[in-house]
Amino acid sequence: AWQEWCLDNGIELLPCSALRDEVVGSRDAEGVERLIEAIGSHAWSSMVKKPADKAKVATIGTPAAVAGVVDYSKWEKLGREEFPDEKAAAAGEAEQLSAEKAEMKLDGEVAAWLESTRATEAEQEAVDEIIFATRQVGLRLSDVFLDPSFLTASRPALGPNVTMHINKETVLKSIAKVLVVAEQTIREVQSTLRLGVRYGLWGDMVAAGQGGERDDDALLANTVVWCILESSAAETLNEFYKRVTYAEDAVQVWFEAAVVPALLRVTQRDGACRRSDYLREIIAGAEEHKAEGNTRFKEGRLGEAETSYALALRMVEHFFDVARGAHVFPATRDLAVACHLNTAACALKTPGREEAAIQQCSYALALEPENAKALFRRGKAFLASKAQDVGGTNDADYKERKDLPPRQVLVSWAVRDLQRAQTGCPGDSSIAAALKEASAEARSLARAHALQSPAL
Repeated sequence: AWQEWCLDNGIELLPCSALRDEVVGSRDAEGVERLIEAIGSHAWSSMVKKPADKAKVATIGTPAAVAGVVDYSKWEKLGREEFPDEKAAAAGEAEQLSAEKAEMKLDGEVAAWLESTRATEAEQEAVDEIIFATRQVGLRLSDVFLDPSFLTASRPALGPNVTMHINKETVLKSIAKVLVVAEQTIREVQSTLRLGVRYGLWGDMVAAGQGGERDDDALLANTVVWCILESSAAETLNEFYKRVTYAEDAVQVWFEAAVVPALLRVTQRDGACRRSDYLREIIAGAEEHKAEGNTRFKEGRLGEAETSYALALRMVEHFFDVARGAHVFPATRDLAVACHLNTAACALKTPGREEAAIQQCSYALALEPENAKALFRRGKAFLASKAQDVGGTNDADYKERKDLPPRQVLVSWAVRDLQRAQTGCPGDSSIAAALKEASAEARSLARAHALQSPAL
C-alpha cells in the first residue's frame, strides 16, 4: 500500500542497501514514515532534497511528496559506490584482456628469438646423443610412475608426496646411466649449456606436451635432458655432478625436485604451459632478488643489497645479445637497468666507491643511453670523486683532456651528464641543484686554470 502511495505522489523508489526488507508496515502511514526514515539516515540521504519547498507544499498540499524529490545528478556516482560489482567486473575484464595481449606479445618475441638462436649442428648432435641414451637404457614414461593414468588429466598433479608415486626400482638406475653419458657429452660440447639450446629444448617440450598425438616417451627423454642442462648451467657442470653423486639418494632427490615438476608442467593440456613461461619465471626470480635488495637498501645493509642486485643481474644476463649489444627482451633490459642503478645508489652511499657507481651507471647507459637517473647518478659520482683518474666510463665523449687538471676533467664530465639528465627531466629539482653546484665549481676551476696558464 505504501508503495502505491509513493508512486501516486511522485516519489520514485530506488534500490538502496538501507531498504533491504527493513521498510515494511501494516498501515500506509507507518510504511511511508519508515521509508523516509531509512533514506534520511542512509548515506544516500543527499539524494533527497529536504526540507520541502514551502511554495510547492502550498500548491501541492503534500509535504512528503515534495521532500522526496530525487537529485538525479548524483545517481550515477552513488550507484558506482554502492554497487561496484559491475564496474569491478569491467575493470577485471579489461585487465585480463591487457594481460592476454602482453602474453601474446611476449610469446611472439620468444618465438622470433628462438628461431634466431637455435642450436648449432654440433649442439643438436650432443642433445640428440643424450636423448638417445635415455631411449637406450629403456626409460619409458609408463615405467616412471606406479600409476601413470593421472597424466591423462588436463592438469596432472601428484600432491606433496611425490616419492610414493615413483617406480624407484627401475627409473633411478636408468637415470643414473643417462647422467654418466650426459656429463661426457656436455664436456665435449660445452656450448650445449647455452641458453638458446636450453630454451629451444623447452619450446619443443611445450609443443610436444600440448599435442593431441603425444609421444610420452619422447617427451620424457626431452624433459630429462632439459633438466640436466638446466641444472648444469645453474650450478656449473662440476657442482651439479658433485651434488648428484655425493649421496646414495642424490639422484632420487634431483629427479623428484627437477624432472617430475617439469614433466607435470609440460603435460598440462589446457594451455596453462607456454613457451614464454621459461622467460617469465627467470624474470620473476630476478624480480624477487631485486625486491630483496631494495629491502636491504632501506635497512642500510648496503653490501647485502648489492649481492641481491648482482644475483638478479646474473639471472637476466643470459638474455643479453653480445652481437647486437642489447638485451633480447625489453623486460630483461629494464630489470638490468634498474639493478645497475640500484647498485650505483649503494656505491654512492659508501665513501670512496664513486668509481664503482660510475661504472654501474655506465653499464645502465649502455643499455639505455638517455636514462636520466643513470646520468644524474653518474654526474653526482663524478662530482663526489676524489680520484685523479676515473676510468669507469667507456663513452667516447668522455675522454680525458690532457690540457686540463684531473679535477677539472671530472667536473666537466659531471656538468655534461647533469645537463643531459636535465634534458630528460627538465622539472627535476634534484638534478637542477646538482647541476648548479657542478657548474659553479666548473667556473671556479676554469678561472683558476686560466690564472695559472702562461700568458700568450
